[in-house]
Amino acid sequence: MGEMTVRERLLTAYSGGTPDKVPFGAYHWSVCYRKYGCFCWMHEMKLAKEYGWDVHIRLNTLPKPNHVLSNYVYNIGPSPTEQYHSFYEDLDEVNMTLKIKRGKKVTYVERVIETPAGALKDVTEHPIPGTGYGWLPNPKRLEPLIKGREDVERIRYLLNPKPLKNRLEDAKEIIKYVGENGLVITTLYSPLDYLLGEAMDQTQLLTLYYDDRNLLEELLGIFQEFALRSVKPYLEIGVKVPLMGWIYASPSYGWSPVIWEQILYPLLKEQVDFVHSYGAYALFYDDGKMKDTLPFLKRAGIDCVETLTPPPVGDVTLSEAREIMGSKVCLKGGLDSIGVLQKGDREAIEREVERLIREGSEGGPYILFNSATISWETPLENVEAYVKAAHKYREKYRPSQVKQ
Repeated sequence: MGEMTVRERLLTAYSGGTPDKVPFGAYHWSVCYRKYGCFCWMHEMKLAKEYGWDVHIRLNTLPKPNHVLSNYVYNIGPSPTEQYHSFYEDLDEVNMTLKIKRGKKVTYVERVIETPAGALKDVTEHPIPGTGYGWLPNPKRLEPLIKGREDVERIRYLLNPKPLKNRLEDAKEIIKYVGENGLVITTLYSPLDYLLGEAMDQTQLLTLYYDDRNLLEELLGIFQEFALRSVKPYLEIGVKVPLMGWIYASPSYGWSPVIWEQILYPLLKEQVDFVHSYGAYALFYDDGKMKDTLPFLKRAGIDCVETLTPPPVGDVTLSEAREIMGSKVCLKGGLDSIGVLQKGDREAIEREVERLIREGSEGGPYILFNSATISWETPLENVEAYVKAAHKYREKYRPSQVKQ
């Protein structure tokens, strides 16, 4: 087998085939920022060249929310990393009033959104980066947008932005520039992730199945339509892998197998079928407990599952996941971002990388990856130890030489 390009190697794994060597990479934005002061796609490519890993370039992810459609549920305004800014001018029939109060560690933002169906209001606490856990802490919703049934028609107006065509043109140029040196992917969030899960109080959302199931299903349908509409332009220009973020639907969040069977599985199946209709591969992401959801993923036709976070944070090992998912589904992840990558020494990191590459490649395709974004606190020496070990052991354990 000849040497594959990075793009060929990754697509071979995602398609259920056997790549020339185990692909590897990481959720590396904090590393990119610490080394270069920026985590744009160009600096991601620079980091990939330095480390020699198989890089994914995500076009529309939350740290860089350059979507064709603005997500104003999660993001209150434009990102400073965007070349082109949008600040609600892509919404028709909506008037916005913002009140902003700055503190030493947080910024408070109150929004009143006037729609033809009535007003929506939310209050959000935004931690200032570097002042608490995580390098880009998530906002905290002090008052949610959706409080009851009266807000259903109102939220539709916030989910009806005009497409920002310049962003799609940017995507085409990025794909052209990256070429075979990486894989340009996109994001397809569940109707809960950064959407309904941010628009409604979490406790209220979890109990809505029992209190008003019809309302829950109606809201999920509204946000599902927005999620599919958001990813469609990327699939139309040939992006082959949407990362399907479903962490808000995780058992770790509180959703039971019964609710998965009755409500969440049909939504997942709809997304998988939509992705497959464009000849693309469905990559499922959850960085929590996954053992109970893996059978649903297999039934839905998922092509790759990640992050397969090991115990004690997660609840499934690579061998268990392989037994459930079979030989054609790609497994991705397995490296504990905190217990091993952040807190382990070089020897522990090397031992774990060897084990993951050896075991992960048994019985089907595998991509070595970490279980969550590399934390700000992770020593760069540990990241470099991971990279060195990955290069060493993916040469030793070639997939074609490992028992399939």
